[in-house]
Amino acid sequence: MSLLTSVLFHSGLMCARAAQVFNALAAGTVTRANLRAGIARDWEGFNALPEEVYGGLLPWEHALLDRVIRPGGRVLVVGSGTGREVIALAERGQEVVGIDPSGPAVTAAAGFLAERGVVATMRQGFYEDADIPGPFDVVFFSHRCYSLIPGSAARIAVLAKARASLNPGGRIAVSYLTGRGVRPILTRLMRLTSALTRTDLRAEPGDDFYRVAESAPYFSFEHCFAPGEFETEARAAGLHAEVQEDRGCPAAILSVPAAATAARSAAP
Repeated sequence: MSLLTSVLFHSGLMCARAAQVFNALAAGTVTRANLRAGIARDWEGFNALPEEVYGGLLPWEHALLDRVIRPGGRVLVVGSGTGREVIALAERGQEVVGIDPSGPAVTAAAGFLAERGVVATMRQGFYEDADIPGPFDVVFFSHRCYSLIPGSAARIAVLAKARASLNPGGRIAVSYLTGRGVRPILTRLMRLTSALTRTDLRAEPGDDFYRVAESAPYFSFEHCFAPGEFETEARAAGLHAEVQEDRGCPAAILSVPAAATAARSAAP
């Protein structure tokens, strides 16, 4: 290897590391509203083709939902996107409500539903903000979308909201990402700039704020769960993980513990 090759190679490594540092510093200045806009923008074109939408449930989704779906049940799909899960469940005889923050995705879903001759209700917005009349037999968090909610406290609140919307004996089906997220030093840099700029977000271990555009909103987000972390959030929301499996995607079925169900039934 020539000296020039070595110099250029290591210069590239230094530039790449510097880019990571500056991206982390920039991510620390992002507000929750900005980040949510970036998340919606990041996913608005996902499953945009008819063959993707009409492809039906993925194998792991079948395995998970077949445990909880009953004929004629009422299902809420959180993060419904362009309607893949909504159409598949409605065609199985479910009464389905879908919600997604992306306007283009919701508009596309309405078109696919009409083309397919399927009836379902589509709503635009973030589930944590939306008033969606229940109750539901199943609340299904679409593929990985639980990991797209920034902040453990916010995720716990979302699970608690889903729990409150369940029929007696209802279930919550969730998939999520696992891993380590970005390097801890980058998380600390994000937290530093958040504190200095007094934004309403603080990066947590496992978070990854990644750049999706050259213009605002610049960043999207995902959270990678460490072992035991998802179960801790479920318990904090008053839920029990009665099924956990990984058939290509870590997923769980959550239920209200029997003691809590009995107490709710006995309440005046």
